[in-house]
Amino acid sequence: MNEAYLVRKILKYINELDKGKAVKYHGNGFSHNGTPDILASINGRMFLFEVKVGKNKPTFLQLLEIEKWRNSGAIAEVVYSLEEVKKIIKKNAGT
Repeated sequence: MNEAYLVRKILKYINELDKGKAVKYHGNGFSHNGTPDILASINGRMFLFEVKVGKNKPTFLQLLEIEKWRNSGAIAEVVYSLEEVKKIIKKNAGT
């Protein structure tokens, strides 16, 4: 499975939740480097997911941004599967 496919599966899942909305963050030359791949709101909670597959690891900058989002009160995680996302959402959004 490649990363783009997993991102699409996660977006579909979140956007089908009763109180879920998610978008893919597309970085470019004018955007903030390190921002996680998926930005979501679920049941009033902010979630950010950096999606990786296989043995891929987040960069130092991605980990730094995740920590900044966590410090602001958001749920921010590196994820490797849809099942992992489901567990994080269930634990933190009550869905």
